[in-house]
Amino acid sequence: MSMEKRQFFRFATCVPVKFFNAFAPGQGYSGMVTNISAGGARIFLKDDCQNLNYVVMNMHLPNGVLLDLVNARVIYNGKEGDGTRLGVMFMNMDIKKLSVLVDFLSDLELQEKKAADQPGHENTTT
Repeated sequence: MSMEKRQFFRFATCVPVKFFNAFAPGQGYSGMVTNISAGGARIFLKDDCQNLNYVVMNMHLPNGVLLDLVNARVIYNGKEGDGTRLGVMFMNMDIKKLSVLVDFLSDLELQEKKAADQPGHENTTT
């Protein structure tokens, strides 16, 4: 059995994202961030987007904040169902953008804890 070693905890989410190839800005894509951490994200999109190495992303967070011009390196690119799944690692994020992202992740963590405290929620950690 192998175990993934991640530097950051990931949260399931559903955040619209638009991004473009960092080396061909006219080549744009739209998708959905399906999980996110302070270090990166998983994106699902309907388009085929082979040969992407670096992207620039714009994410509209559910709290109304636009996290724009986030640089990321594509670390996984593969077919999934009728679309494509990308794994990206954020790169050189400035402190202001990182702070916005961490605030959003803190809100997600708080929501998960509140949901876990609701009656009828199974605790799967014991």
